[in-house]
Amino acid sequence: METIKYGEYITPELSKILSKYLTRQDLTTVHKQTGVSASNLNQIRTMNNVVTERSKEAMNKLLTIAYKNADDEEKEAKKGKRQIKQILNCI
Repeated sequence: METIKYGEYITPELSKILSKYLTRQDLTTVHKQTGVSASNLNQIRTMNNVVTERSKEAMNKLLTIAYKNADDEEKEAKKGKRQIKQILNCI
């Protein structure tokens, strides 16, 4: 299980996940909630900065948003697969 530690970069795997499932708007939203700048959050996401005690709360919020975004994308993909299957069954 991965953990986020103060003074360390996030892992390449987590960076890839966060880059896929977070938007600039998500970073801005978390900035407004926590006061951690969106550019700093982006630097952490892209492994150009380390997680600090102050940014850990923001990272927790970003992970929650990324989870929701991934879940939404999965639901949309399943819906698309069902529609494709229905079309194929009619051909």
